[in-house]
Amino acid sequence: MSNESVVFQTVNSSLALSLIAVTISVAALLLTTALTLRQLRLLQNSNYIPVIELIAELRSREFYDDVMYVTNRLRSEHDPSVGISGLPEDARSAVVNVAYYFQAFAWLGELGVLQRKHLRLVANRIVLTWQAIEPYVRAERQAMKGPILVVLERSYEQLIARDLTQPVDAD
Repeated sequence: MSNESVVFQTVNSSLALSLIAVTISVAALLLTTALTLRQLRLLQNSNYIPVIELIAELRSREFYDDVMYVTNRLRSEHDPSVGISGLPEDARSAVVNVAYYFQAFAWLGELGVLQRKHLRLVANRIVLTWQAIEPYVRAERQAMKGPILVVLERSYEQLIARDLTQPVDAD
């Protein structure tokens, strides 16, 4: 065996090992990328778990009754100038239950857990509820001069103005 053939075999062996190493590296990179993308999808989907639990409340008869009371009877039975804290206990309980339930959707929207297209699932109820309670919230803010309902009003109202009045395909 000549010196040249030994060098040639060594170069071929080194080249073959290098190609194998590069192939394994590329395969590992592709596998890692695929696994990372899968993890990202799973993580994104896990954000919907609290939303699914939140939506389950819509099936509750008590919650439905509270929504119907707030949107259909509250204003005809109680003067908005009394605010929320001036309402009788049953009316106040219904308002707080419904308002803070929909407030949770506003917070989830602000946190990026819910996108505008997902908020559309409950958009009509959110808007109708806000229209019913807005004068009570404003009267409460005026009477309390404090932050207790400011969060409710700002994020809830901004949700309606920002996310529920624009076409969903504008995303």
